[in-house]
Amino acid sequence: MDRATLDDGINAYRLFLGRYPRTVEELPPATGSSIGELIAGLVTSGEFADAVIDRLAQGRPTPHTLLAAELDDGLQRWALGRLPMSAGTRAALGASRSWRFWLTRLMGDAGFVAALPETARAWLSDSGPLAKQPLPAFSPVRQLVGEIRYEGGGRLEGWCANLKDPDEVVIVEVFLGDSFIGAKRCNEAVPGLEKRIGGSDLHGFTIAIPHQHQDRMARGATLRVLDAQSKQPVAPELYIKDNLPAALDGLSWLSGQVGQLREALDRIERQLPPVLARVAPTVDAYERFKALRMRAPAVPDGDAAPAVAVVLTSPEMDPVELGRLLAGIERQGLDDWTLVVVEEDPDSSPHERAAMLAPLTDAGRVVRTTAAGLADALRTDERLVRAAITILVGGIVVLEADALRRLARAAGAGVAYSDHEVRLVMPDGRDGTLIPVFKPGFDPLMALAYDYVGPVIAAATPALLRALDLDRRAAHGQGLVLGLLDAVGAAGFTHLPDVLYTVRQPVGFTAASQVPRLLPGDPAAVARWAVRNGLDVAVRTTPVTSAFGNDGPLLFEPCTVEARVATPPPASVIVPTRNAPALLRGCLESLLRVRARYGAPVQIIVIDHENEDPDALALMAMMRQRHGVMVMPFRGPFNWSVMNDLAAEAASGELLAFVNDDTVALAKDWLRRAAGTLELPGVGAVGGRLLYADGRIQHAGVVVSPTQGPAHEGIGLPAGDGGYLGRNRVLRSVAAVTGACLVTPRSVFRSVGGFDRTMPVNWNDIDYCMAVRRAGLLVAYDPEVCLYHFESKTRGYLVGEDAARAMTNVVAQMDSKWRDMLESDPFQNRAFSRYGQPFTRLDPGGG
Repeated sequence: MDRATLDDGINAYRLFLGRYPRTVEELPPATGSSIGELIAGLVTSGEFADAVIDRLAQGRPTPHTLLAAELDDGLQRWALGRLPMSAGTRAALGASRSWRFWLTRLMGDAGFVAALPETARAWLSDSGPLAKQPLPAFSPVRQLVGEIRYEGGGRLEGWCANLKDPDEVVIVEVFLGDSFIGAKRCNEAVPGLEKRIGGSDLHGFTIAIPHQHQDRMARGATLRVLDAQSKQPVAPELYIKDNLPAALDGLSWLSGQVGQLREALDRIERQLPPVLARVAPTVDAYERFKALRMRAPAVPDGDAAPAVAVVLTSPEMDPVELGRLLAGIERQGLDDWTLVVVEEDPDSSPHERAAMLAPLTDAGRVVRTTAAGLADALRTDERLVRAAITILVGGIVVLEADALRRLARAAGAGVAYSDHEVRLVMPDGRDGTLIPVFKPGFDPLMALAYDYVGPVIAAATPALLRALDLDRRAAHGQGLVLGLLDAVGAAGFTHLPDVLYTVRQPVGFTAASQVPRLLPGDPAAVARWAVRNGLDVAVRTTPVTSAFGNDGPLLFEPCTVEARVATPPPASVIVPTRNAPALLRGCLESLLRVRARYGAPVQIIVIDHENEDPDALALMAMMRQRHGVMVMPFRGPFNWSVMNDLAAEAASGELLAFVNDDTVALAKDWLRRAAGTLELPGVGAVGGRLLYADGRIQHAGVVVSPTQGPAHEGIGLPAGDGGYLGRNRVLRSVAAVTGACLVTPRSVFRSVGGFDRTMPVNWNDIDYCMAVRRAGLLVAYDPEVCLYHFESKTRGYLVGEDAARAMTNVVAQMDSKWRDMLESDPFQNRAFSRYGQPFTRLDPGGG
């Protein structure tokens, strides 16, 4: 054999010991010998005997699975090019990626053994029967043991191990009451544990309970820790109750430290305006970014605005704020306008308010009415009948110059809305943080979560009257938006991507109820909308926190909407797999639990893509015999589109669910939930919130652009973090979702032609979503459809020149096919940079 190189040494460690060299000192002996001597030293070592040979004989995982589920392209090419073996073995290994198959086949190959030194040949001769020894059949038995403890300070510790397989790294989920806190891999050291249970002591975990749960912990709550696979407790529940005053003292000290740090950063920032002008700042730097870069909207010229009725839907505000609002309305440059004040009792207006309105009242510009009487007033009052446009203003609003005229002209025969910002007003009257509310194009699904369109909305008066006829209680907020949706349809909404007004939000922090809720939802309004549209929905509000720089979290309270179906349609769940038995086991066991809760037939189809791993074959055989899982063979190069298309043709369900074999359900009813979401008007595909093994977000929808391609939202954030405007926890439309969990009706799948078979690896799921949207349907992201996703563990990643070439080709292919949809993602906003993590940085040229 040739002399060993440094590359030979590294690859030999990977192939035979399942690890990289631990130190530099391990490599000089490896590279000072022939390849045969290098391999002989590895396969005759005690490490190879204990960590590889014994585990292969017992059917247990080898260390190789910690590197990857299977060999990668580079290691396979090295082994086939540098190691001696017979032609039959070379052909067999050339089509295989299984660590187990490679090792047993090599050690039993005469050509490989003959090239080794005599001592190694003799040793392998003694071990040779291993290649012929039948491996034990797969057994799904698990016996979990564990403990948890809580010693205050928001820190939970514990451990969990599988006594039947000490090498399994168990994933646990932590709940505080009914709230999901996060998930952790049990792979931390617990001193002395190996003496108690045997095996290793690496079964521990620690998790920090987010500070937004401090109020609940102060009142007392139950901590539960469950196994992520079986959803069974791994230890008895704990009741905890923290000392809130002490915690608040600690927070006050920390706040002071943060304040000092921010002052220092501000001093630095003031010295670097040219630098800041050339970078994309984060969203929490919006106020300083605005001062440097944001331009005021240009005042349009041309025809005057039509006659306008300006409706104050919540005039019971502080007199100073009301005066500021009235002055802003008078400066709008409207030629023909009338003020409509909506009050519970128009005949008993407070003296201060009446005094402030007196000049407009004397000029005949004021109409007083109730919410229920607004429609009648618009139809009968001679001052309002001529108003072609009605602008509804809710809350304490400061208007930019010409804001109302721009909205009135944009409304046309439908509805217009714009971006805005929120200024927090502290209890002592000081101005607090300035928060931008950059909105997407109109989304009928997001409108079910909260009123992100308002609180200033311009509507053609006939459209508004149709909406009020549908719901007389919907004169403001989310009810108004949903009424207008029914009146003019989603296409009737126009979004002006400019900040045209500021909402002043008073806050107080002496009680949890005074923490400002941005964009609150109105469950009663959503319930009325559902009744009008013949839908059975369950609606509740869900408090959602989102990190916002050093100012602490923002709090949103959107509606969580679940469309209920008495009997869901029969479904087929399609799972491609290759040589990943550990991953496939977790996925299939999870799907069996999902099937038991679905309420209709669920067919599970496993696509067997050239599996030769004995554990994978035994697992599929057992699942077929015991649980009726259908196994569909697929031979040939990896082509995700082709194999899923073929499985869809063989599927019997009316609903098709495509999932990766590296997914495990967090929510056991996710499939039924997805089936309900597909019952909402216009929805053609549904994707979910996917989490890494540590509980952080891997996917919360996809945004697209011709510069960056598809990018996942929310990557790396804690599972419960709402992200920008709470988006991660809100049902909404998206440009696309990942094929790791994609649910769509069979009828839709057929009508758009399924997956594009010319896209074997990348963007085939994005391409399908584009086709669904081109057909006039919505692609929905539903955060309650929640699964773990151990990303791309089966197929692995392309690297180097192959990856660059593949990405270049598929980007060019997508650009030629979907250029218009890539350039304009309606669920983005031009204020955000389209490079990097979505919705985190501002675009200096776009705002």
